[in-house]
Parts: sequence; C-alpha cells; structure tokens
Amino acid sequence: KFVADGHVELRLDVFPQSDLRENERVDVNLHGDANLGLFFRPELSLQSTLKMESVRDPRPGRDRYIRGTGLFLEQLYLDYETETFGVHVGKFNPTFGMAWARLPELLIEEFSEEYETTEMVGIGGSLKFAPAGLGRHEFNAAAFFVDTTILHRSLFSSPKVDDERAGRVSHLRRRDGGAGNTGELNNFSATLDGGQFDAAPGLFYHLGLRHLSRGKTELKDETAFAAGIGYRVEFADGAALTPLVEYVYFRNFEGGTETA
Repeated sequence: KFVADGHVELRLDVFPQSDLRENERVDVNLHGDANLGLFFRPELSLQSTLKMESVRDPRPGRDRYIRGTGLFLEQLYLDYETETFGVHVGKFNPTFGMAWARLPELLIEEFSEEYETTEMVGIGGSLKFAPAGLGRHEFNAAAFFVDTTILHRSLFSSPKVDDERAGRVSHLRRRDGGAGNTGELNNFSATLDGGQFDAAPGLFYHLGLRHLSRGKTELKDETAFAAGIGYRVEFADGAALTPLVEYVYFRNFEGGTETA
C-alpha cells in the first residue's frame, strides 16, 4: 500500500520601511512538503519526506521572486510501528521541543525552528503507554549524526558551505563541522510527550533532552533541555484556542561557549 499527503504554498513577504534601505524588499517564495509511505505490512513501512523551501537568503536590498528555492529529501527511513512501541532506522528528524510543530508558521521560522532537530542519520525507538485515567504518553529516544551523504543534496538551488547567503548547505561534509556532525552515533535525544487526561482532556506536555557532540570546528558539546505545556480549548463552532508555553535551555549552543 502506498500513501501520500502534502501541501504547497506561495508566500509573499513585504518589508516596506526600514532605517536601513537594504532591508526594504519584496520576497516571494515557495514552501511545501510531501510525506510518502510504502507499507509492506500495516506495521512495517518505508517513510520519506520531500521538502521545498528557500535554501539561499536574498541579496540585501533586492527583491526576490522564488529564486533560491531548493528541493531536498528531509527524511528516508524504515519504520516498524505497533500500538505500543516502534523502531526506525535511516534518515529522520529526532524529537526535541514542541513549539516548532505547534506555533503558527511565521513564529516557527523566526524562532522555534532554530532548535528543531532535522536530517539526522541513525536509529530511534518509541514506547507508548496509557495508564487508566492518566492520559496517553509516548517516550522517544534516538542516537544519530548529521547527514553528509548524497541524500543531503538539494535540487534547483545547492548552496555550498562557503556561500555567505546559504540558509541550508547542500554540499555538507564532515570537515565542515557543526554540532552533531561526527559520523558516529554519539549524539542523542530523549523526549516524553503526553496528553488526553480524563480530568483535563485538552492538557498536553513535552519534556526533552538533547546532546550534540562537537564537530571538527566546534569547541564544546551542546546539551539542551526543553519543557513545555499547553491546553487546547475547543468551541462549539469548531474554532479552538491553544495557549502554550515552552522553556528551552542550551549549554554551549551549536558547539560554542554560549548558554541560552
């Protein structure tokens, strides 16, 4: 069985006034993704995600119309999933933090995507449990390293590491460095998510721990902790309001010496 879903959007950003003239511009770009799954059995499948987005920043003070958009393979992994546990191996996005998945897209791009963990090669697993009356919970753990294979290349626009306007480097190698770019399974994440409590059906939470070992250009290993909680309130007309707060702490962010 083959299943697929996805979306494409055309986005217009206008920056009409600024103290610096080079910041005044019009930016038109494409965003999209496609999730593809090939199921050999109900619990065994090959999963992939194709993503399209801007991979090269615009030139200062110049309008941009779609240029700099790249298409790349964000995930490709073999997945075994049952109602109680799962195992996956290949290229995938390890879990860490929840704001990047739940906030409106404008806020995601400006802030929370900075700590989203994506395009890692390794192995991971999950355990699901639902104590009577105490909600549903899922524990995830993974060991991984940054993808530097041919699967990291992008089409249509392929910035290299020395490109000053690169938003996502296409030709990434071990010697280019970066937190987690080690070629070994010495990076890990562990998260716990839960919700659907009988006493508070709209309540949900997230706890996460992530460790990224230093690459060839970093000074320190990065360690991060995330804690978030929210509550979804549904109204009679189908609308919903979801207040959410998340705290994320970094030590040696991106392999440097900063704490945030």
